[in-house]
Amino acid sequence: MTPEPTQLPADSEGLPVRRTTGRATWRLASAAWQASAERAGEWIADPQLIPAMSLLKRGERRLVFRLEARSPDCPEVVVKAFPLATVRQRWKQDKYAPAEARNLREAARRGLPVPAVFGLGWRRRFGLVSWNALLLECVAGRPLRERLAQATADAAVQRGLLWRVLPLFQKVYETGCNHIDLGPHAILMGETGAGSGAPDRLIDFQYCRFQNRPSGETFARQAGYFGWCLTAHWNLVPKELVLEWFESLLCAVGLEARAAVLRELFLHRLSHRASIRERLAG
Repeated sequence: MTPEPTQLPADSEGLPVRRTTGRATWRLASAAWQASAERAGEWIADPQLIPAMSLLKRGERRLVFRLEARSPDCPEVVVKAFPLATVRQRWKQDKYAPAEARNLREAARRGLPVPAVFGLGWRRRFGLVSWNALLLECVAGRPLRERLAQATADAAVQRGLLWRVLPLFQKVYETGCNHIDLGPHAILMGETGAGSGAPDRLIDFQYCRFQNRPSGETFARQAGYFGWCLTAHWNLVPKELVLEWFESLLCAVGLEARAAVLRELFLHRLSHRASIRERLAG
């Protein structure tokens, strides 16, 4: 029998309702999400149950899948689960789903377009968390990486897609967001275009750090990592187009006066694969 929900003080994840479903514990935005939490826990425990059409990603470190709507008050969601296989990961479980939940909430507070968090769950074995997971808003759209991969022979479309995300990068700069993994895989593009239907969104905030004020240096390095993903990593667009895009980006955020210094930082990050440690340092 499922216990009655316990009301908790609003914490850093902003999820006040506690539910225990099966062997998992969840904090939810409201009790309406209990059915989704129950199904999510079942599928995380046995990924073979996940229908192929619902599975988005399965690996040693991530399990991502869609859950269909359970009721009018409980629409379709995306579940992002973190299997914690080692004792080291379990001791540091707060770095996974809880960290992403906090970062998404802070990103939304600062005005960044991100998915809403509807639930945070975990399961313990022998006193340690063996997995934790998020129930996230199911955002309409496709990754920028996918859109660019379909337009490798169309320079005009590539240009249009890259210039379309300039406002997102401007928002990243203005909010002091060091996303850490801001590549074309972390931008979901609304099918009907920004501002006229499904908006463009940012995702994957597990490692994100927020600064007290905008930093041109951090921003230039983030743009360089984005360019490295586009060129050396996935070979989606020509390097010349990325260089031109960066000049437009400097103008968009009003950093033309520092162009020489920031361009050097951008080119350095563009030229090699930066480690997470480097990206965390800004």
